[in-house]
Amino acid sequence: MAHIATWSNAMSEALRYCGRDFSQADLEVISDLIAVYPTRQAIADAVCEALGWYRLDGRKKDMSARVALLRMDRDGLITLPKPLHGNGNGRITRYAEPIVELPFAYPESLDDLCPIKFAIADTKAQKQRWRNLIASYHYLCRC
Repeated sequence: MAHIATWSNAMSEALRYCGRDFSQADLEVISDLIAVYPTRQAIADAVCEALGWYRLDGRKKDMSARVALLRMDRDGLITLPKPLHGNGNGRITRYAEPIVELPFAYPESLDDLCPIKFAIADTKAQKQRWRNLIASYHYLCRC
């Protein structure tokens, strides 16, 4: 059974997700659809139809709807059914645990790094190490 968080005075304005404003009435429609449809994909399709959420070319904005629904669920506004599958590929965890190994010491000059050798990570262990290093040290992956 789906639920909607109580709409407080602080939330009297429409909420914005994925470039679209959602009113209390929209959340009620979404909650009713969650009670009817069994999967997140089916709910997103139904939300697009019910709220008239379409692209300029006439196709449903189903991926935007799925992202918006997931964020609403995380914000406690709605309760989505559990996902049927994992992350899609079943192998790679998006957020890896930071590794404990320390990177090499920074050299005083770039000449100290030569020669540089590029290698493809082709074993499972090498690929996991690569993902962990990127998750731990890449500036875009730090939380």
